Amino acid sequence: MKEKVKWENILEPMVSAGKPFDEQSGHIIFSKYASTGDGILTSLKMMEVMLAKKKPMSELAAPLKIYPQVLENVRVTDKKAVQNDPAVQEAVNTVADALGDTGRILVRESGTDPVEWSVKAGI
Repeated sequence: MKEKVKWENILEPMVSAGKPFDEQSGHIIFSKYASTGDGILTSLKMMEVMLAKKKPMSELAAPLKIYPQVLENVRVTDKKAVQNDPAVQEAVNTVADALGDTGRILVRESGTDPVEWSVKAGI
C-alpha cells in the first residue's frame, strides 16, 4: 500500500484493504468516533472490551502473533523523485516477489523528515 502520510489519506486505504492495523505504529481508527488515531480513545475501547468479556488484557491478547519486521529509514533529498525512480521501483518489486505470500514490503515517505520508510514484514 503506497499512501500519502496525512490521516485523511491513511483511513480510506486501510479500510478498503481490510487492514485496520497496518503499521507497526498500530494506527487504530474508530471511524464511528474519530477520523484519526487516538490513544486515549483506543485505551477506553480496550477497557470496554475487558469489562464486557471479564478478562484481563493479557488473556485477550494471547492469540495475537507478532511477525518480524524490519524498518529502514533512507535519508533523501527529493522524496517524490525517489518514489518515481525506476530503479527504486524495480528493487521494491524484486523484494516483493522474493517475499511472495510470506511477507510484504511497504515504502512510503515520512511526513515529518526527509526520509523514505522501507518496511519489510514476514509472516
